[in-house]
Amino acid sequence: MKTKKKLLFCFILLIVVNSCIPSLHPLYTKKDLILDNTIVGTWISDESSKDISVWNIKKYKYIEQPGPFGGKHKFSDKLYRLEHIQYSDTIGFDLFLIKLDNNFYFDFYPEDYESENYMRNIHLFPVHTFAKVEIEKNSIKINQFSISFLEELIKQNRIKISHEKSGQNIILTASTEELQKFVVKYADDEDAFEEPILLKRNN
Repeated sequence: MKTKKKLLFCFILLIVVNSCIPSLHPLYTKKDLILDNTIVGTWISDESSKDISVWNIKKYKYIEQPGPFGGKHKFSDKLYRLEHIQYSDTIGFDLFLIKLDNNFYFDFYPEDYESENYMRNIHLFPVHTFAKVEIEKNSIKINQFSISFLEELIKQNRIKISHEKSGQNIILTASTEELQKFVVKYADDEDAFEEPILLKRNN
């Protein structure tokens, strides 16, 4: 399934992408984080000109931010920043690169996204999302885990992973250890992933 918008920005009560699985906890521990500056630069998605997105990735030290998502990150020495631009909208993320077994993953966490509306702000909650990635010098393939695949596993009692349902949405409440077991187990299962997002280097 290919979604129209590829924004990797999710909230518990306001999910603007229907192809990412929100998680309360990160996919990484400190020992899992790595640095690979191959990912640094400007990348363009291979979608149609109508849906094209720009991904600006850079390495930087986390600066404490005001707002509901603020605070200094304890793993700032392994932190990248992603600026995602699509439909004239720019959203910032903390981006971490993780290695589990022989595969690599991104963990995305939103930066401050508050508005002037107080009621809106208090109904937003930041969550992590994650994806398997394949990194080359001039391309990055991003493989998002399939929500429908996870739902089917849960429905058939083939997997026990801590979660809650909010309306039609699944929210993972699993610990980092549980999350890692899940992604490692299904890392080579093609059915576990959405159609990949392919990024091409633009600089």
